[in-house]
Amino acid sequence: MHDPNSPTWPYVLAFAEVMEEKLAANRHKGDREGWRKESVEWLLGRLRVEVEELAAAEPDEQVAEAADVANFCMFIADNCGALDGKGEGDA
Repeated sequence: MHDPNSPTWPYVLAFAEVMEEKLAANRHKGDREGWRKESVEWLLGRLRVEVEELAAAEPDEQVAEAADVANFCMFIADNCGALDGKGEGDA
């Protein structure tokens, strides 16, 4: 649960919006059902690729690449069960 009075909350929310923009751009790949069918090992491999892309990114690309990294971290957390029951479609 978040504390809306936390001094860091506005930054978390702003970055989450960038993450969602990246997810929306790739929605054709299947959204949650897409990443849920992948193994954690496969997702870790993709995370490594995304980290390399972030490391090589030009300054104007770094935020978008950081959001890609964060999204793969979220996919891994979700596939490990950390996000079960957090979404609208979860029981």
